This record gives sequence, C-alpha cells and structure tokens, in this order.
Amino acid sequence: MTARRTRKDLVPRLAGERRLGAYFGVLSSAGGLAVLVGSTATGVLLDPAVAPPAVAWVALAAVPLLSALVIGRLARHGALG
Repeated sequence: MTARRTRKDLVPRLAGERRLGAYFGVLSSAGGLAVLVGSTATGVLLDPAVAPPAVAWVALAAVPLLSALVIGRLARHGALG
C-alpha cells in the first residue's frame, strides 16, 4: 500500500502538473501489462520442462534487486525529490 502513496506523489512531479489523468492512466496500464508479462514469464519458468526451478527463483530475485538499483540511481541524481 505504500506504493499507492508514492505513486500519487511522484506522478504529478514527473508530469509537471499537466494532464494528470492521462499520466495515471498510462501508469495503470503499464502496471497491468507488467503483471501480465511477469505472471506469464514466471509460469513458463516454473515449468520443469522449460528450465530448472532454480532459474525461476534467480529471475524472481533479480527483479527487486534491479528495482532497488534503479531507485538508488534515481535518488543519487535527485529525480526523486
């Protein structure tokens, strides 16, 4: 639930206070697409006929790690406020 508050604060800053509805709509659509792609990819990776189970868990661990790296980079460059 903390992501919702962050989104409500960050989107207006990035949008520059114009056309906020369109920006929130794009954000919601991108989130839905990410869930669809992520769930499908995870399901495929968890199939033992496709890859060993460790591959799926490494891929799932990489997602939050990459997110943390991106957030750290944005914070260093002052993009987060």
